[in-house]
Amino acid sequence: MRDSEAVEKARRGLGEQLAAYRRAAGYSQAALASLVGYSRSTVANVETGRQHVPRDFWERADAALHTGGTLRRASDEVDATARREREQHAAALRRARADMGRQWQVTAEGSRTAAPPEAAAPALVAEASVPGVGAELPGELELIELGRRSEASGLGSGTVDALWVAVDRLCRLYPTVLAPALRHQARQYLRYAVGLLGGRTTLAEHRDLLVQAGWLAALLACVSYDAGDAAEAEIARRMTAKLGEQAGHGELVAWSFEIAAWFALVEGRFPETVALAEAGAARAGATNAGVQLTLQAARGYARMHDSRAHGALEAGRALLDRLPEPGHPEHHFVFDRDKYEFYVATIYTWLGTDDAAATENAVEVVTRCRNPDGSTRWPTRLSTTRVNLGLIAGRRGDLDEAVSLGIDALGCARRSAELIPRALELQRQLATQYPRERLVTEYQERLAEEISGDKTRAT
Repeated sequence: MRDSEAVEKARRGLGEQLAAYRRAAGYSQAALASLVGYSRSTVANVETGRQHVPRDFWERADAALHTGGTLRRASDEVDATARREREQHAAALRRARADMGRQWQVTAEGSRTAAPPEAAAPALVAEASVPGVGAELPGELELIELGRRSEASGLGSGTVDALWVAVDRLCRLYPTVLAPALRHQARQYLRYAVGLLGGRTTLAEHRDLLVQAGWLAALLACVSYDAGDAAEAEIARRMTAKLGEQAGHGELVAWSFEIAAWFALVEGRFPETVALAEAGAARAGATNAGVQLTLQAARGYARMHDSRAHGALEAGRALLDRLPEPGHPEHHFVFDRDKYEFYVATIYTWLGTDDAAATENAVEVVTRCRNPDGSTRWPTRLSTTRVNLGLIAGRRGDLDEAVSLGIDALGCARRSAELIPRALELQRQLATQYPRERLVTEYQERLAEEISGDKTRAT
């Protein structure tokens, strides 16, 4: 949910306080940016209240401007107020949804709510497989729609808040829910959000809907690509960029670059991966998208055996250290600390210059992919890391281990679009090293079966 007007006003006041201290110290925005380790645009956005920055920004600003901790304390107070409001909103939303659920239970079956109005949206959110007028909505959307209709006028903050909860939930399902199922849900919610854009809203509500639709489009781009539909994925990616631009949401635009860079990486267009990632990083600033883009560039460099991968890794780590610890690391558009180690393991494997370090990182990633009860927390990371370990095993001459790891990787039900290309990479390496080995032939046959099955599932 968005901050309240009171919190936004407090952030603007804090920004004005920062600007006053900066001017009193005789610094330009660029000079202060250099001292605190952020970009000039970040300083400018903070001074106008448009950007929320982590605590270390204020600590560095206090040190640079010799304020005795005034800015950090004021920022803590604003953050505490925002936190209390979010908790109050969440509690109110839970009560409202419970009330609507009770009302729904006693509603006659014949009066079920129809789906939201048709939206003027791309074909990917208006095709026959998505419920239209008169069709039954998923349970959560039913409750959101009931709440919208119960509000006195316009869209109402309750609908916007409920939709934020739904968007957040869907993005957190990405690591574990099968791509076709999540793709279907993302289409439904995207269509609903776009449909609401055509109704009566305030300016703030309209922007919220643009941003919500943007995140749903970004999620749809990723799961469509995982499901093997590159055409739909690209349409959704472009929709993400457009919605981000319309909302003035820089991070959404940056994610559209990251998704394009990921497509290029999977498809073997490595120079394009780097170019797209670096172009997006220039727009992203100190955000989750910024970390992902920096490390995507590192992966592109590693694929080309370019030592600049090390510098990009270090830059990504420095950027990650400036971000707060995520409350929900499973959210697809949040960069968690464990994901960094996963990328390190992959990059070291591709560079091939330190297999001992690559193995150490990969083994640690495998450990972190498991929950305490033994279930798998990060299935797509686990399968890709097994391929990494298979490549390393093959290089050291352990064919049995390499094939075993490759076959284990193919056993993952929740697959990223990266898995089959990475498995093919392992197959090619083993075929080159061991051209007449029966185990390599068996792995190749198993892989061919998986590719055929993926194509069948995609159609």
